[in-house]
Amino acid sequence: MISDYLKEPFRYIFISIMLYIYVFLGLWILVEAIQLHSLLAYICIYASVYIIDYVTTLKWVFRANHKNLIAIKYLVYLIFFLVVNSLMYKVLLDYLYFMNAAIVVAVILFPLRYISSKFFVYK
Repeated sequence: MISDYLKEPFRYIFISIMLYIYVFLGLWILVEAIQLHSLLAYICIYASVYIIDYVTTLKWVFRANHKNLIAIKYLVYLIFFLVVNSLMYKVLLDYLYFMNAAIVVAVILFPLRYISSKFFVYK
C-alpha cells in the first residue's frame, strides 16, 4: 500500500499524465489536422488544460476547497506558467519538431509546477 506521504505526489503524477495526453493529442490535432500555427495551438491547448488542472488538482490531489485566495494564487501560477511554457516552447521550436518541443518543456517544468502548486497555490 502507498504511504500517505506518497499518495499526493502519485495523484499529481497521474493527473499530470492524463493532462499531458490531452495536451499532446490536442496539439497534434490543432497543428496537423486543422493546420493552426504551432505556437498558437500550444497556447490555446495550455490555456484550456489549466482550467481542468485547477479543478482536478484542487479537489483530488491536494484535497482542498475552493477559496478566493487559492483562486487568486492559481491565477498568478497560471499566468506565470503560461508565459514560461510559451517562451520555452517558442525558443525550442527553432531547434525541434513541435511535438518534441512540447515534451521537452513538459519534462523541464513538471517538477517546478508541482512544487509551486504544493507550496504556493494550495498551501
